[in-house]
Amino acid sequence: MTEFPIDTLRAVVRADTRPAYAQIADQLRRVIRDSKLEPGTQLPSEPDLVKRFGVSRMTVREGLRVLRQDDVLRVQHGVGVFVGERRSVGSVQAGGAMMPSEPSWREAVAGALQVDPQVSPVESGIEMWAESLMERPHAELSSIRLRIEDLNLRPEVVTIVVPGAEGRAVDAALRAIEQASSWVVSVRAAGAGDGSRQEGDLIVTRVGRSDGEEAPLLLARSQRAGSWAVTTIERQ
Repeated sequence: MTEFPIDTLRAVVRADTRPAYAQIADQLRRVIRDSKLEPGTQLPSEPDLVKRFGVSRMTVREGLRVLRQDDVLRVQHGVGVFVGERRSVGSVQAGGAMMPSEPSWREAVAGALQVDPQVSPVESGIEMWAESLMERPHAELSSIRLRIEDLNLRPEVVTIVVPGAEGRAVDAALRAIEQASSWVVSVRAAGAGDGSRQEGDLIVTRVGRSDGEEAPLLLARSQRAGSWAVTTIERQ
């Protein structure tokens, strides 16, 4: 069994805007992926992680909890913490950490699209952004507003932009979610003009693309709370 390379872990960066536990989760996830650690590989002890990251025991536990929720880690009480069976296969990193919840996001959006979509012209606040990326005039775009929840029941308000008339927007969005071969995902802190409801909310932008197509199939912008990677490209 491969030994966990604890020497590759670095102390938490205090100047980093991300919470310390999120930095810990990102580091551990990256080491597990890059070192190709086998399921069942044991992590260093909690005191060793506390010393290595330079944080409290509670902060380390919170970072581990994030990875347990994603099935990246599993706990055997009285024995230790181990690499889990679930693997992030088929994803390509582009700065920041992996975002394994993206498939869940697509499933949630597809489900909401089939239940209660609200189709309308593209909102003025994202008109120029959508026109530029889609390479289409405003009149040829439609937007759909959705409310979804993740596995922890945290709400996310999503605006999806697709090419085409309002009457076919939902079908176009469903096809795009299914056919996109890659997704570019970017995250930034919500600003004064983003209608943020609480401190710490994030604006998440997703662009679904298909191989061989220059213009995106689908654009999505949403507001949510939580810790996310900075930028990822995920391939189906």
